[in-house]
Formats: sequence, C-alpha cells, structure tokens
Amino acid sequence: MGQAAPSDPVDGTVAVPAADLGAVIVTSDPGDIQHLLDRPGPAGRRAEVAPLR
Repeated sequence: MGQAAPSDPVDGTVAVPAADLGAVIVTSDPGDIQHLLDRPGPAGRRAEVAPLR
C-alpha cells in the first residue's frame, strides 16, 4: 500500500482486509479503491469494488 500512495489512509485500511476476505467494497470513490487493489496483483483481484449510488 505504501507504493500505491493512497490519497486517504482509510482507503488502504479498507482495501487490504477486503482483498484478504474477497469482499465487496461499496464506495463513493471506486477509482481510488480499485487503484489500491490493483497493486498487489492477483491477491487484490479477490475483492470487488461497487460504486455507491
């Protein structure tokens, strides 16, 4: 996560456990979360990002 340089540390706090659990992250900023999930490669693809509507 340090290499991804998150704009908000909370995003990293959400992305890491979500990737571990294969969770769905509902967020108003899907681009930032997806950027963080793309960094660890296949491990990050276990999580899914859903835009908040």
